Amino acid sequence: MNKKLYFLVTLLMMSFFQSNANALSICSNESVPDGYMVSQVSPRSSSCGGVYDLYGLHAVGDIRYMCSVTSVPNGYLVTSIDPLNIDCGQVYERYNLNAVGDVMYMCSVGSVPQGYIVTSINPLSADCGQIYDRYGLHVAGDLLYMCAVGPIPQGYIVTGIDPVSPSCGGLYDKYSLGAIIDNSVMCGGNPIPVGYVVTSVTPRSGSCGGVYDLYNLSSIAESSVMCSITQVPNGYVATSVTPLNGSCGGVYDLYYINALSSSMIMCSVSSVPSGYEITATYPLSGSCGGVYDLYSIELIEQPDGNNGFGSVEEGVAEFNAAVLIPVLSLLLN
Repeated sequence: MNKKLYFLVTLLMMSFFQSNANALSICSNESVPDGYMVSQVSPRSSSCGGVYDLYGLHAVGDIRYMCSVTSVPNGYLVTSIDPLNIDCGQVYERYNLNAVGDVMYMCSVGSVPQGYIVTSINPLSADCGQIYDRYGLHVAGDLLYMCAVGPIPQGYIVTGIDPVSPSCGGLYDKYSLGAIIDNSVMCGGNPIPVGYVVTSVTPRSGSCGGVYDLYNLSSIAESSVMCSITQVPNGYVATSVTPLNGSCGGVYDLYYINALSSSMIMCSVSSVPSGYEITATYPLSGSCGGVYDLYSIELIEQPDGNNGFGSVEEGVAEFNAAVLIPVLSLLLN
């Protein structure tokens, strides 16, 4: 083979392997590879037997648009939409993309990025193809309000609700937010923060849009009472119960709670704690609202790690006396 022919063959082989390595097109009966997105669609392409669409691919990050064949890649937002775009075969929308943090708005395609909240909504925005809403975004913690789209930011609770607010497109509630602190209030409809109990309830409070209850919160360590909205926290038991108490909106029971000790009483609103045994039972006790049993419980002696023996030496001696010596005696006799 002469040098010119060898050089030409080498170039062709390099081109072949490079094009396959980049995988710039696939038929729609194949999966889009991880790290790629569809940037062009040719419907029922002859390259795909006239049956399947031909997808042009780009690596995520190479370009800032995609056809709506696959999900929006992590780290990106859809900021505008061209419906039934010719590049996307007039079958799919074309999404224009921006990296999270580059802009403070998005179309309502995909999830609100972690660490951000929605603070305004323009319904069926022209920018979003009049198909999706346009969300205004803020970094969580910058503002103490949000539209009821996406999760409540970590460390915050909903302290007030403006139902179906115009600021939120007349579609979603507007939440006022507050940091989680002792003796704070929150609206129901969202999880109680870990480490806190509800100590009083105002049903269907006006502060919560007349729809949700208003809860007073206290840290577990600082409270001796709780409403039966949540379970008795680990490490505690209910020692007394007042059914449907007024402090709990007349809807929930009021529990008097105490931290575990070696010997105590508890109402059967929760399971007997691990490591304890019941020493007496008083059925449907008045102390427990006449609804639950009252138990006397005691802490069982904890195992010492040597199968119940006080020490390794004691364990060996007891095993020898109980098992080994009798067996040897039988063999020798």
